[in-house]
Amino acid sequence: MTLVVIKLGNIVYNGEKGEENYDLLHFLNTVMYPHKADFIKTVSEYIDFSETEELWKEASEVTGLGQCVYNDGKMEGREEGREEGIRVLVLDGIAEHVSRECIIGKLQKYFKLTQEKAEHYYDAFASEM
Repeated sequence: MTLVVIKLGNIVYNGEKGEENYDLLHFLNTVMYPHKADFIKTVSEYIDFSETEELWKEASEVTGLGQCVYNDGKMEGREEGREEGIRVLVLDGIAEHVSRECIIGKLQKYFKLTQEKAEHYYDAFASEM
């Protein structure tokens, strides 16, 4: 197995047909960045889906590699940020000598947690003190 890493840069490629490496850069830009509504049309310039119905079905459901990475990272980042917020609330509350019950109540209120889940987070982060 060989791994190839390609960095396209921070901006979307907007080259013109006829420019050096246009086809390669245009194709990579299409599959790596979150795509627009014309994704299938653009990819069809490079891949012939007409011979294989199964490939056509896959292509119609694809969201583009860039979109997948973006979505996964976004969700993962949100969850990490949420958990860090919970941790800070617990540790700050303990440092300020706020009661366990009050901190658990705030966790339920601000993070929409059940009593059980709030207690779990409290116990997990309180052990860091």
